[in-house]
Amino acid sequence: TLGHDTKNISIVGIHFRGNFRGDGIGHIGINDGGGNILIEDCLIERFTNGITLSVDGDINAPSNKKTIHGVTIRRSIIVDNYNQSGSGIHPQGIYAYGVNGLVVEDNVIDNSGRLPNGDKGTIYDHNVYINAMNWNVAVRGNIIANGGSHGLQLRSGGLAHGNFFYNNPIHMSFGLVNGGGPVIPNGVTGNVSN
Repeated sequence: TLGHDTKNISIVGIHFRGNFRGDGIGHIGINDGGGNILIEDCLIERFTNGITLSVDGDINAPSNKKTIHGVTIRRSIIVDNYNQSGSGIHPQGIYAYGVNGLVVEDNVIDNSGRLPNGDKGTIYDHNVYINAMNWNVAVRGNIIANGGSHGLQLRSGGLAHGNFFYNNPIHMSFGLVNGGGPVIPNGVTGNVSN
């Protein structure tokens, strides 16, 4: 876990492996609320959430002026993140909330939300969940496979280019879908290609 004031660091070439205890606690491989972070060439596996990027508290609250600036997740493998306890904690490979300048590039993100016993997870279990409250997002060149529900929820809009989706119940959604979460006035913009 990196503190909300942890900034200007690189996490390169490290293997993070969770040790499930079955207690439903939200185990997270990398948890950051700082900024100017590079996560590259890492293997992150067997957590409830592989990577969580989140500001502290509600970004819309008048007292909260925090935003995470500049996070790049590149050339990493984020795999087998799930919740085996049935506690209602929803697993994600990557979850982002409150990031300005997020790049998710050339990763393999596989099997988030699916249990080893074959349970396919719930509609809330995603490989990549980028909340609507993120800005300047680019998701490109990734292999995104075997999610419990969405391969990629790109609620914030942004760039999605050259990604390969395989065996996700829903490969990708763009913008706010079916209510829930913050609504962006006039909708979101971006480019989805290749």
